[in-house]
Amino acid sequence: MPSYKNILLASALIDDGPQEAMQAAKLAEDCGARLAIVHTICVNSNGLQRLKKKQLAKIGKTVMIPAFDQHLMCGDIAQQIIKTAANIASDLIILGNNLESKQQKNSAIIHSILTNANCDVTVMRKQLLFL
Repeated sequence: MPSYKNILLASALIDDGPQEAMQAAKLAEDCGARLAIVHTICVNSNGLQRLKKKQLAKIGKTVMIPAFDQHLMCGDIAQQIIKTAANIASDLIILGNNLESKQQKNSAIIHSILTNANCDVTVMRKQLLFL
């Protein structure tokens, strides 16, 4: 397994958020890597930002991701994930299992990240992590 130093989990903060964060935290621990999390919203709404910040903080507390490694972005999902990965010098992006569905929109997001990220990318599935 490659040795990763900075891992970024891209999460939609839905029901599987804590479970995928625990899986990502385990991988980070096994690699001796720092773990950060990013969530992107498409609409800049103060109410939605507050809600998502609370959700990020809850997941961060569960797996001990410090506040400075909890990123809430607004805009194009793929672009914001790639930008955050570059800003933190991530060498691995983990796409949460919420992006793993076969819907066209999610497929386009995954394709954009896979083709434009300057680091390794993996997609998490329930109970399994494919590298």
